[in-house]
Amino acid sequence: ATYLAYARLLRRDGHLKSAIEVLEQGLVHARSAEMKVHAPELMKELVYSYRDAGDYRKALDYSLACQALQDSVFTLSRERTLHENRIRHEIYANERLIDEQRMELMATRHRMILLAVCVAAAVALVLLVYFNYRKKDRLYRAIVLQNKEYMAREQMLVERLERAREQEGPQAQASQALADDG
Repeated sequence: ATYLAYARLLRRDGHLKSAIEVLEQGLVHARSAEMKVHAPELMKELVYSYRDAGDYRKALDYSLACQALQDSVFTLSRERTLHENRIRHEIYANERLIDEQRMELMATRHRMILLAVCVAAAVALVLLVYFNYRKKDRLYRAIVLQNKEYMAREQMLVERLERAREQEGPQAQASQALADDG
């Protein structure tokens, strides 16, 4: 930037040869110091200096070199921008894929939890039915056992009653025969 400002002052004052020397030194320095950003400006100023000096051939050469440099910088910048956009797109696509996989994983987890809850409910229902069945079975057995006892007792009472009638039968016949005699 210093070379450029100094060369512009020299060219404005009419010291074209000194301006050209300063600009060429600045161009060599810009290329060696990897400061290619300033090279197109220095080349443009060289074009103007050579034009003002009447050296149209060198002015044209520097003009073409400046254009080529600007085109290469533009191409490089465009490629860099395209590459950055491509990387952003890939990052976005990967993030979207990761989000979709997370959603799918969450849905799978929810399905697994729902399935576990359903299985637990089914097991609880089966256990409830089983324990209810066992309870009713015990009650049924108790009722059946109680009925057997009642039937056995009834049978025993019936047998006693029959025995009592049988014993009463000869005594009742004898008493009736006595009552008939009397």
